[in-house]
Amino acid sequence: MAKSKGNFFTVRDIAKTFDYEVIRFFMLSAHYRSPINFSAELLEQAKNGLERIYNCIDNLEYLKEHAQVDKMTESERELEKRLLEIKAKFIEAWMTISIRQMLLLRFLIL
Repeated sequence: MAKSKGNFFTVRDIAKTFDYEVIRFFMLSAHYRSPINFSAELLEQAKNGLERIYNCIDNLEYLKEHAQVDKMTESERELEKRLLEIKAKFIEAWMTISIRQMLLLRFLIL
């Protein structure tokens, strides 16, 4: 792509189809030292990934609001313990690794 060839897109052009937050998420998914492969399909994948993250947050907030800690089963307590471990790993990763590695961490801990 080159401006002189007329085959380029501005962020404003892309934002007519995709939200700015999707564009940001798409950009963050690439390593900062690598060129970004751009396509509408990849932006759609970024949009779907961002929606999954927001759905997960919504589900967790709902569960948190309706949790009955005093009635937890042993398996639920084990799950809570595992989630706290994952949270600790995530915070440690946030402080020590790149954004791309952090995004990949999502697949390793699930």
